[in-house]
Amino acid sequence: MSTKGFQTPKSATRLLQDLISIPSVNPDGDPGCASTGEQQIADYIAAFLKKCGAEVDLIPVLPGRPNVIAHFKAARAPHALPITFAPHLDTVSVRGMTIDPFHPKIVAGKIFGRGASDTKGPMASMLWALKSWSEKQKPASRTLPVVFAGLMGEEAGNDGAIHLMKSGFKTDFAIIGEPTDLKIVHAHKGALWFTVETVGKSCHASTPERGKNAILLMTEIIRTLENDFVPFLHAHSHPHLGKPSFNIGTITGGSKVNIVPSQCKIECDIRTIPGCGMNEIEKQLKITLKRFSGVICKISRSPASLDTPLQHPWVQRLKPFTKGITTAPWFCDAAVFSQYKTAAIAIGPGSIQQAHTVDEFIREKEFLRGVQMFERFLLTR
Repeated sequence: MSTKGFQTPKSATRLLQDLISIPSVNPDGDPGCASTGEQQIADYIAAFLKKCGAEVDLIPVLPGRPNVIAHFKAARAPHALPITFAPHLDTVSVRGMTIDPFHPKIVAGKIFGRGASDTKGPMASMLWALKSWSEKQKPASRTLPVVFAGLMGEEAGNDGAIHLMKSGFKTDFAIIGEPTDLKIVHAHKGALWFTVETVGKSCHASTPERGKNAILLMTEIIRTLENDFVPFLHAHSHPHLGKPSFNIGTITGGSKVNIVPSQCKIECDIRTIPGCGMNEIEKQLKITLKRFSGVICKISRSPASLDTPLQHPWVQRLKPFTKGITTAPWFCDAAVFSQYKTAAIAIGPGSIQQAHTVDEFIREKEFLRGVQMFERFLLTR
């Protein structure tokens, strides 16, 4: 891979602005722009890391959507498993944003643009820290091999992380870049998304007894889910994450006011916790719904939860450079690493409260603290 013509930005802030200016919107759903996918930002990051002395590969996952895998070797530990810095490359849609998503401006100490907080801010802080570390510790003197894994597709399926781990990738510890206010997220909830569809029989609304109203059937199902299924979920609890949650996010049904509806559909979101397995939840869901005829239930997504022990050696080594330890109700790529028996946490500058917002930003001082945090951590190894 050639880096001819590539100019390394002169500051960490400039690097972040460069990353924001490169659209990398996840194409799933309504991206809100014509340019989607991670290829362009992957090329930029690969060139940056090559300039830092890393051995870099772009690994295709989907067409035009690669992972960036960069190895910083350590001559004094040639056979040691590396630690891995793993932010995601994609952002959510830019639809409805009140600022220009790809022209980052600094106003009142805030850097604005899509991805400023989630997760180009954390990613830029990792990249700049790796640049500083690689300049101060040359390969011959390093005792710690490091990998940077820029992962595609986190915002809709964790495809990049899954592809990486299925390939047999091994690492001693994974640090996932997410906006966590510089706190270590050692545990987070997972999710189980499912749809329930009722099938009825349409007829003229003036003679409803001749049909079967799919919406009325759905109201019975919703009551049953609330009365029977939710208590099953709430019977489980985690010492740090609390109880699972349940939400019905959408409902659609019918075609016209004067027709008895033949179909109705809801989409549901369960935020799961460690100790309440997906198989157990799916089994209980089937038991709850089996009393109804004409019902179709489909599981659409089930990212796992995370529960890395607080006393894990790498957690304890990282902790002194952070603002402490916490948990999160959201999920991220860390759980994918955990599913493959690899310890992982999430951390980075920025606030999750700014993620996905119409005027997304990160405070520049917080971002620079993130650079310092990662650099100090690397230089003490």
